[in-house]
Amino acid sequence: MTQLEESLFGIPLSTHRNRSVALGEFPYELGIAAFSVLMFRTTIPALPSNQEPLALRWFFGVLLGFLAFTNKSYELIAAVELFSYAVPICLHADWILLPWKSLVQPQYFNFLRLILIAISAVLSLGVSHVVATGELLQWIQWCTPSAISEGFSSFLPIKEVQAAYDILDRFVMEPGLLRYQVSRLLFVTFHIQCGIGYLGIDFLKEEQHRRNMLVRMDVSGGEDDDEEEKSASKDV
Repeated sequence: MTQLEESLFGIPLSTHRNRSVALGEFPYELGIAAFSVLMFRTTIPALPSNQEPLALRWFFGVLLGFLAFTNKSYELIAAVELFSYAVPICLHADWILLPWKSLVQPQYFNFLRLILIAISAVLSLGVSHVVATGELLQWIQWCTPSAISEGFSSFLPIKEVQAAYDILDRFVMEPGLLRYQVSRLLFVTFHIQCGIGYLGIDFLKEEQHRRNMLVRMDVSGGEDDDEEEKSASKDV
């Protein structure tokens, strides 16, 4: 018996996962992940007031989308994403170069910026590695006093969520599948929600700015009318 699949312009619309492949993805899962990180990087700039070049933003967005579509590790994607935000900051890091103005000639500032970019690349790899391996969480747990950790546990259902996750993991027959899918879900949700949230806040700010401008124009127009009325009454 053959299984009928619906399609749209020749594109299959099936939502079934290929179970013959270990940790196989759902259809269009990698495309959705690539779109989420592309939208995030092209939407949220590294610098305010459009100081980051649009071409640089799209370059890193397409690069991150390619890494997500080719199913690279989250450690590599996080490192490239951190580096993509560090590069514009290093290119406009005049406040960092101010102490060196008396010691270094201006023609060497571009060389110093390249050094800052290289340092940011190393730091991005280090930070993503520490977070991906769980060492950062272990350090936080070690540095956090027991009273604070117990307070978080009493306010947040951390142990309950962990117990529920362990119960769900027992019902998944394929080892590591639940962790793999949850990681993908958190990756897509974070980038989509942050990107949409940034657009919403930016829209509200622009709308408020527009209303403020209309109020100022109304107030200035009223003052001009009052001055005209006063001058007309004096002439009479």
